[in-house]
Amino acid sequence: MSKQVRIEIRVTVIAHVGEDITDERAPERDHDAWESFSMVRVAHVGPSVQARDVAAGHLTGMMAGAVSGIAERLRHDLREKGF
Repeated sequence: MSKQVRIEIRVTVIAHVGEDITDERAPERDHDAWESFSMVRVAHVGPSVQARDVAAGHLTGMMAGAVSGIAERLRHDLREKGF
């Protein structure tokens, strides 16, 4: 039986907009936008490849492919609230 590697990424994006924003901590009020994502990929581990190399390569690809979609959803949420 061949080995498989399963990579699961969970990302939560929270955005606050306003004059009460500082570098120190999030404001003590509800966020202005929130998105949560879960991505899963199962990949085959070849006989001459280390699972760690397969996992790292797929993680990089998954994140790169998801960034534009995550950014657009956050942009949409903020636009709907007038920001």
